[in-house]
Amino acid sequence: LLSMLEGNVVNGTIARQMVDMLVESSSNVEMILKFFDMFLKLKDIVASDAFKDYVTDPRGLISKKDFSKAMDSQKQYSPSEIQFLLSCSEADENEMINYEEFANRFQEPAKDIGFNIAVLLTNLSEHVPHDTRLQNFLEQAECVLNYFRPFLGRIEIMGAS
Repeated sequence: LLSMLEGNVVNGTIARQMVDMLVESSSNVEMILKFFDMFLKLKDIVASDAFKDYVTDPRGLISKKDFSKAMDSQKQYSPSEIQFLLSCSEADENEMINYEEFANRFQEPAKDIGFNIAVLLTNLSEHVPHDTRLQNFLEQAECVLNYFRPFLGRIEIMGAS
């Protein structure tokens, strides 16, 4: 999708069609953005001292109950989001979760895919700057865009040769 935007004009057909595609699948896009926001925050949260106060096992294991309490204490996730995260976790036979392994498993895919989404939305915002439908997506993706903003740049090719 990104390569299709290269060399296109502002308010061009391809960019408008891409926004149309996002709008047509808006419920899926909104859900994906929410999941990326959840998973991108996860690694920082489990690394915090406040979270580690709930970890009593020196091997880095935490019970599902304590995981839920620790996540709730961070005030970053709703109860339904915490339940979703718990449903994604793999507990051992004692219902213990290796929280660092759990966070790492989702961090890298969320970073890889989230970065591409951030680049796409940023490029679309430059190609169709006044599209209110796109502005709605940009608002919903604000956390993801802020996460990747330091890594977004611009390459400009100048001259005829």
